[in-house]
Amino acid sequence: MIRIAICDDVESERREVADCVNSYFGKGWQAYEADEFSSGAELLKSDVKYDLYLLDVLMPETDGMRTAKELRRRYPDAIFVFITSDLDSAVEGYRVEASGFLIKPLRPDAFNETMDYLMQRGLIGPEPTLSVVSKRLPMEIPLSKIIALESELHRVYLHMDGTAITVNQRLTDIEEALAGQSEFLRCHQSFIINLRYVSDMDGSHFILSDNVKCAHKSIPISRARLKLCKMEFYQYRLNRLS
Repeated sequence: MIRIAICDDVESERREVADCVNSYFGKGWQAYEADEFSSGAELLKSDVKYDLYLLDVLMPETDGMRTAKELRRRYPDAIFVFITSDLDSAVEGYRVEASGFLIKPLRPDAFNETMDYLMQRGLIGPEPTLSVVSKRLPMEIPLSKIIALESELHRVYLHMDGTAITVNQRLTDIEEALAGQSEFLRCHQSFIINLRYVSDMDGSHFILSDNVKCAHKSIPISRARLKLCKMEFYQYRLNRLS
């Protein structure tokens, strides 16, 4: 179970963070608990060690940075993500080894990107997986390992780095299972692409990064999905830079 502390002195903004937490972690693949605190002092009175601290920076009396410094002293492996409207606080945040920064007003897509980053690096909880059946054997495939999924002649191929396996599910069912995972995009009737492995798009194809080992060097984009794919691709890249 992942234990999460949300600390913000403004109730409405604290609830925005809680809504993002519930949306991301409430998908069912990982048990979690989230506790809310209205001040750094209140959080420091708790004797609970949390897996993840989501801290507002600008709070009266004990601000987020001071709170993090004390928590770092107590728990050297604590994971902090600061939520702030003050970009100057980023410099101070690195002194307490913050794992991420989110800018107010909080955007759910930016929150999801940050949580994906922490999950994939094993900083909080296990990495999310896709449940598949291959050759009658159930398997859990880490999402970060999936380059693309391809439907061909009534079979679905799951492409990973340098290999591919045949899975028994329909591509549409897999698309539904991946709902909410912002890096996965249905770009063609026969393809779902993981945008983290895409370096560019040429108008009719997604171009995979040079270091990606896959049976395909590019993934087709259907004409009907072209406008949506272009928007989603550039939005994904902007989110990764934010």
